[in-house]
Amino acid sequence: LTVRASLGAYRSAVRDIPGPDNRLEQQQPWSLGAGFDHRIPAHPLGFGANFAFTPGYATQLTSGQRRTVGRARTLEGYLSWTFSREAVMRLSAGPLPRNTARTLQETVEAGGERLFDDNRIRQRANWSLGLQLKF
Repeated sequence: LTVRASLGAYRSAVRDIPGPDNRLEQQQPWSLGAGFDHRIPAHPLGFGANFAFTPGYATQLTSGQRRTVGRARTLEGYLSWTFSREAVMRLSAGPLPRNTARTLQETVEAGGERLFDDNRIRQRANWSLGLQLKF
C-alpha cells in the first residue's frame, strides 16, 4: 500500500490592482491532494484513487472587475492488471461523481451599473483503458 498527500499554499499580490484579493488570475489560495495505490499480494490486480480539493476564492482582476470561482473537488480511481514486469493494463475513471464547475464574473461599468456573468460547466466522468509496455 502506498499513501500520498499534499498541501499547497499560494500567495501573490498584483501592485497595480486595488485589493483585497488582488492575486494572480486563476491562483487559488491553497489546495489539498491525497491518494493511494494498492497491489493485492500474490495477485496481478491493483487499484487506487486520487482526491483533489481547491476552495472557492475571489480574484480582483481590475478596479472594476472581479471573478469568483467555486470550490473544486475531484475524485479519480483506477484498476490495474499486471501481465508481467513489462505489461500493465489500466482502467481509469474520473471525476467521480460528476462535478459542476462554476465561475461568476462581476463587472462595474463607469456609470456604476453592475453586470454579472454566471458560468457553470458540468463535467462528465471520463473513462480510459490503456496498456503500458516497457521495452
